[in-house]
Parts: sequence; C-alpha cells; structure tokens
Amino acid sequence: AHCYKTRLLITGKCPIRNISQGTIIKVVEGQEPIIELEQQQRKLMKGAMALVLKSKKEEPVDIEDDKEFMSYYEPEIPFQKVKPPRDVRRKQPIITEENSKHDYPEIFKPIFGVRHPLIKYFESIRRNRMDRWRQRAIIVQGVRYIRELIELGYPIRSIGVTSAAEPPFPTTDKITGATKYVFDHLSQFPAEKYYITDQEMTRKILGQWALMGQWEVYAEVPFPEVNYPRRVRKLLILDKIEDPILVGQLIRAAKALGWDGVFLSPGTPDVYDDRVMRVSRYSSVTFPHRHSNWIDAHSIMTENELPMVVLETLPKRLIESIKSSSKITGKKRNLYFWNKTHGLLENEIAFSSDRIALMISGDVTRQFPEDHIRVTVPTENYISLNPSLAGVILLNEFNRLLNEKKNNVITKPMTQTSSGIISSDNK
Repeated sequence: AHCYKTRLLITGKCPIRNISQGTIIKVVEGQEPIIELEQQQRKLMKGAMALVLKSKKEEPVDIEDDKEFMSYYEPEIPFQKVKPPRDVRRKQPIITEENSKHDYPEIFKPIFGVRHPLIKYFESIRRNRMDRWRQRAIIVQGVRYIRELIELGYPIRSIGVTSAAEPPFPTTDKITGATKYVFDHLSQFPAEKYYITDQEMTRKILGQWALMGQWEVYAEVPFPEVNYPRRVRKLLILDKIEDPILVGQLIRAAKALGWDGVFLSPGTPDVYDDRVMRVSRYSSVTFPHRHSNWIDAHSIMTENELPMVVLETLPKRLIESIKSSSKITGKKRNLYFWNKTHGLLENEIAFSSDRIALMISGDVTRQFPEDHIRVTVPTENYISLNPSLAGVILLNEFNRLLNEKKNNVITKPMTQTSSGIISSDNK
C-alpha cells in the first residue's frame, strides 16, 4: 500500500475482503475510513501492513477532483522500488567429478553435522563434568601434547583432524599444517579410530576458548592413570578456587618446580576441566592429584607429617608493626610467617620442618584455628598479589627453604637491607 497525505491507495494484493488493487481510501482525522473493516479483517491487516495515517481536519473532497492526489499516481512517475533483502544464505560450493572424492587415508572417517552422535559426544565430555567422569575421557588439542601423552605411554582412543568432511574435498597438495603432519607420520599417532571434521565442527568440539588453526588436530584420551606418591614432602592444597585459569597456572607451576602433588577440595575445578588443561599445557592430567574432602586431606597430612601453612593477607595491626620494625632495623624479609595468637613469628619457629603443605584458599569465609601458621608475600605499599602470582613465589621460596633445611646450610632466609644489599642473618 502507498500513502499520500490523507489517501491510502492499495497497490498490491490485500488479504482483506472487499479491498482490491486500485482501491482508494480517504481518511479524515476524527472520522472512520470510508470502507469499514471487520475485527477479523483488522487482524489480517495488522499482519500484512502497519500504517498510521495522520492529517489535518479537512472537508470531504471528491477524489476525482483532487488533481494533486491523482497526479501523484500517474504512470509517468513510477513508484520507488524497495531493494530486496540481501541473500545471506551460504552459497553452495560447486561439486565436480574431481572434488567429489577425497584422497584421505582410508582409515580416516569423515563426520559432519551438529547432530552427529560423535560430535555431540566429543562436545559433551569437554563441557560437562559429569559426562567426562562417566566416560573417563578428555579432549586434547594439538600435535605436541598428543605426542607427549603417547610418549608417556598413555593410550589414544581416537584422533581427529580438520579438513573438508563432505564434498568438495581439497586435493592433497592443498592440505598443510598439523593435518598434513598426521597424514605423513601416521605411525607416530597410534589410535583406535580416526576421524575428519570441518572447521565448524572442530570449533564446536574444541570450544570457544580454543586457539585453533585451519588444520587443527585433536584426540580423545582416557583419563591418564597417575599414581599418587606414598610419601609426600611438598603438597599443594587448592581450596575452593573457582577460577580454572588460576588452578591451571598453580598446577603448572607446582609441577615445574618439583612439588609432589596437588589436592583439590570440593568447589575447585577438576584437573580435567577444559580451561585448566589448556592453561597448564595438559600437565594437570599427568601431575599427581587427588579430588576429595577435608577428611582425606587431613589423613594425607597426618601420614606424611606435613605442617600446613595457609596463604593469607596480613591484618592491619601487623602491617603497622612491620613498618615500624623495618624502619628501625632496615631489613625486609622475603616471607612473613604469623598467626592470630602470637602475631609475627620468627622464621625458625614458624618453619622448623623439612616438609610442608601449602594451602591456597579462595573461600574468604573459611575459618582456621588461630594458632595455624599463615604466610604472606611482602609487597611495596602492602598491595595484595594475584593468588597465582603469590602462589608461584611461595612455591619457589619454599623450595629454597626446604633445600636449605635438607642440606643444613642456612637456617634463615636471605634478607635485604635498606641499601639494597642482600645478606644473610647467619654468622
């Protein structure tokens, strides 16, 4: 329909009865249209067109005498055509006899479609913790990490590569990257089954956090069997740290610095979480770990005689005392040991054992006994550190302290004077 001033001209097909092409309706403010519409017809018109006509009140005029109105619709003046909507549908590729067949190795099976059961299965074990533990399998991305697991002796259920899973298929010379490497060195990647998925399905399997290339490779791997050590000397405890990135960073640092294992309490992402594995470079699945409750953690610490030290920020009263003592002595410690009963502790009293269980907690409401030893990493202006940064510093510093205890060389950590010269308190 086209509107000009106070007239409505029906120029196309109209779903309303008694209104045909070429019908002209005159609308005057305060009056009903000349052609009355029934209620049912109004509903039809609402779906077909939405027009609001506003005009000044005027006397009825014979339509045929209204030259201005009639001249507007003269054939010499065509109506402005509306551009058709842009076709956003993906163009279908041209399939020829050459690209209708693939040159992939025969053992590779192309799978495609979001409803394919294998694609749904791979996605579910990546996203859903319950499905992952039910199937006891993970998705590993990247040739490097797949090869590392194979070299460690872990079996591979299936390997998937990225390429066209349906016609048109690329020729062999156009396939590059990791997919080409797997095709050329298939003996290095033993698996029960092999699959091919296109980029869209690979993205669905690996998730939005994955940094994937055009020719990505992934694998379905059963949970690696890692034996928890009988004797533990250095244990990292992660309590309700909900951020999987922090968990992955701390586990990666603990393994790199030679700690014996990690204990994860309820509320902490498991070591098989997608983001935990990516951040830790899949070292979380091969590092000795245990998911359990506090009763199990207490039994581990009791059996191995591990004193627990909790990472915690300094209270204000201790900060003021440390500031005043630093001004007098001119010395700063690498670590501050303290508890709520005695305040700041000497290093020999607080850290007299050659074993340790370092706990990093994300639960601000958890209450520990007042005589429990806390540790704090000193910073300029006493600004708190990110838990992962503080944890890495503590892991490395406790390594140094434990080695000194073991070698009976130094009983106190190195201190730094106000002049910047690092010295020892030992004579």
